[in-house]
Amino acid sequence: QIECEKLGKFGPPGNFKMKMSGSAFVTFGTLARRNVLLRKKPSIFRSFWSHQSYTFWNFGKVPFASVTLRCERAIHPDDLNWKNLHIPPSVRKRRVFFLSCFMSVVFCALIVPTLTCLPWGSFEGPLVLLLINLVVLPVATRSIVMWARPLRNSVGESMKMRLSCWFLTLNTIILPLITLFLTYPTFKSQTENTIQHGIIDPIWNHNTSGARAAWAA
Repeated sequence: QIECEKLGKFGPPGNFKMKMSGSAFVTFGTLARRNVLLRKKPSIFRSFWSHQSYTFWNFGKVPFASVTLRCERAIHPDDLNWKNLHIPPSVRKRRVFFLSCFMSVVFCALIVPTLTCLPWGSFEGPLVLLLINLVVLPVATRSIVMWARPLRNSVGESMKMRLSCWFLTLNTIILPLITLFLTYPTFKSQTENTIQHGIIDPIWNHNTSGARAAWAA
């Protein structure tokens, strides 16, 4: 506000570059013109990196000045978060990226290894992971979205869903598979060493011999 008052009193400095920008609402008279403008699909290469919800509209012909406008659908006022208008999109992306990486490190390096190392982890570990997914994970995703401060409320809800799906997949599928592949060679080598040295549980040996006799009969 102080800078705006200074500009109003003294004017812009000599090295101050003025830029023209703004927004406007356009109403189309026919459905065909609206479809030509808003249903223009982006290139395949660009669609892999980001979803382009806008298109460009050029005005003017040579030798007259040409103006290029970026046109997109107007945001519904109820969907717009007016408190987050000053946050640049690059800042939002960096916040989501770093907070998601931090949460992944916490889950991968602290929670799951701690549960597997505890003596009761093999029995109560799945229950603890279920409670984490039901209680801790929604709070964590909500905190990430609050720190990211998206422009639209619908984008915030979709961000919560994507983060929840990613962390649920990480906890229930990816990490158990990694643990299985890492521990299976060790378990196999220990079993082979036990069989080679003849260190077998007599109860297990008695049960297996009985099962073999029953199968032979």
